[in-house]
Amino acid sequence: MWIGGAYPEKFYDHLGSKHQDIFSLISEKTNKDFDKLEKKLNDLGVTTHRPSFSTVDDYLSEDGNNLLKPPVTPCDFALTINDHLYVIPQYPSGVEPYENALKQYNPKNYTILDRSKPDPLCYLIFSSFVKIGKDIYIDYNNLDNDYQKYNKIVINELAKKHRVHISYTGEHNDSVFCPIKNGYLVTTPYRNNYAFSFPGWEICHIKNTSNYETQRFNTEHKWHIPGIDYMFYNKEILDIAERWLGEPQETIFESNMVVVDEKNVLVICENETVFKFFEEIGVTPHVINFETKHFWDAGLHCFTRDIIRSGTNEDYWPGRGDSGIYIIDEWNE
Repeated sequence: MWIGGAYPEKFYDHLGSKHQDIFSLISEKTNKDFDKLEKKLNDLGVTTHRPSFSTVDDYLSEDGNNLLKPPVTPCDFALTINDHLYVIPQYPSGVEPYENALKQYNPKNYTILDRSKPDPLCYLIFSSFVKIGKDIYIDYNNLDNDYQKYNKIVINELAKKHRVHISYTGEHNDSVFCPIKNGYLVTTPYRNNYAFSFPGWEICHIKNTSNYETQRFNTEHKWHIPGIDYMFYNKEILDIAERWLGEPQETIFESNMVVVDEKNVLVICENETVFKFFEEIGVTPHVINFETKHFWDAGLHCFTRDIIRSGTNEDYWPGRGDSGIYIIDEWNE
């Protein structure tokens, strides 16, 4: 499994003291959270890789004026399909933060995608790609012509061997629902109906905690870290990292989980409903409190990417039908 990482604190040495203070603190807190995440994964028998960094110049925008977002969320740019790893480059310099991990792979087993062609997979939202054995669930916004064109190329190719289920909500699937084990799924209120998409599965519905957790947010307040004065540092954050930020006021972090195996799941915080559900189905939750989650607008699934798994590619619904493309109307409504 790949785990994300924040920049070394020295990357901010060229900034003014106030910028340097806040970004060094964010990096320190984030990397401490990643340390906890990595230790728990290692304790559960998972081999992990974290990014390594060269010089700050390698992580600048093409014009050299902006520091681009660090590779904290490998779920957004790395994806394994049928035992082949695909990586979307994140930096104009061509530097690959996970190069040391890639050196351990057979070059035939991974592809660094080319944005300039572009490779069609570069238009696939990796965090909206969910694999359940022979079934693949893909969500994308079908209003954009480029996304439509390139996603259809990918979908048509995948549909030769898989049942590919398509929805057009524009949401990140991994922040909406999480398959826990065969027959069991946890979902947020953003979707309620799974009768056709996950037939026969037992569904655990969790409440919308986003308004409670982020009640201090408004349209201009898109980040929060406990113990850090928002108003004192907001200008410095927006100067450097406005494009790093998401919409944490909408996110239900409890659903963004890492399923290690059928008995162990990593969660970002305790949730009474989810924990009771896990107890009933024989799953142990492991809490990794990620203090900076509201800054990165990311949960544990976003902060990781499973690259190689043991076991076989099962068909959980053998009577469901042949390979092909299926539209999930119950989500699109």
